[in-house]
Amino acid sequence: MRRTGRRVAIIGVLLALVLAACVCEDTDSGSWNSSPVPVGPGDPIAGARTYTQVCSSCHGADLQGVDDLGTRLSPSEFIADQSESSLARYIRVGREADDPDNVTGVLMPPSGGAPWLSDQDIANTAAYLLGHQ
Repeated sequence: MRRTGRRVAIIGVLLALVLAACVCEDTDSGSWNSSPVPVGPGDPIAGARTYTQVCSSCHGADLQGVDDLGTRLSPSEFIADQSESSLARYIRVGREADDPDNVTGVLMPPSGGAPWLSDQDIANTAAYLLGHQ
C-alpha cells in the first residue's frame, strides 16, 4: 500500500511539471502586457476564493503584503492602472526577481505558482483585485 502512495505522489509531481511547462512557455514578445490570455469577464467572488487559496500566502489575507515575499495589493497604483485583461496577463506570466520593476527582488511566479489555474480563474482573481483599489 505504501508503494502505491509513492507512485501517486510521483505521478502528481510529474503531472505538475508537465502542466507548468505548458503554462510557462515563452511568448514571442516576452512581455506580459502583450501575452495572449483570452479571458471572459471576471467574477470577483470566485476570484476571492482563488486569491485566498493561491495568492494570500505571499500577499496576505488582507492584501497588505507579506514582508520579504509579496507586495501590498490594496491599494496598489500598479493594479489600479491595469484593465482586467492586462492584469490577468500579468498574473499568468508573473515577474522575474531581477526585473527592474520588481520592487521586492522576489520572483512572482507565473500564475502565482499555480499552473493549474484556468484563464477564467485568473480573470476572476484580477476582478477581485481591481475591486479592492
